[in-house]
Amino acid sequence: MEASVLQHKLKFCLPPYLEHLSIEPCSSEERVFFRVPTSSLYIYMYHCVFRDLGVVIPFTPFECEFLRRINVAPSQLHPNSWGFLRAFQILCSVMEMNPSLGTFMHFYQLKLGEPPFGWISLSGSSNGGLF
Repeated sequence: MEASVLQHKLKFCLPPYLEHLSIEPCSSEERVFFRVPTSSLYIYMYHCVFRDLGVVIPFTPFECEFLRRINVAPSQLHPNSWGFLRAFQILCSVMEMNPSLGTFMHFYQLKLGEPPFGWISLSGSSNGGLF
C-alpha cells in the first residue's frame, strides 16, 4: 500500500519522511512477535497507536530514549502505554518543559507480560501514576 494513502487518513508520519516508508499489512499467519527474515529495516505497529494516540514517525527523541532504555521494539509496548508516553509529552509541552525520562519513570513502572510473547506495559509506580 502506498504510504501516502494511509498518511492522508492517519497522519502517522511527518511529510519529509514519507517517501522513505512502505506500509505492508501482516499476513494472517504473522504476529507482532514474529521475526521475519529480511534485509530491510522494518517494525510492526498497531494502527490505533497512530490513529488514536497521535504517535508519528519518526518517533520523538523522548520516545526513542524510552524504547532504548527499556530495550523493546515499538510493537512490544502496549498501546495504552503509548498513551501515557504521549500524554506526558503533551503535558510537558503545555508546561514549556522538556520531557525527562527520569521524571516520567518516577510516576510509572514497567510490567512484563506473560512469557514468551507478552507485551511490556506501564502502570502507576508506588508513588502513584500521573494520569
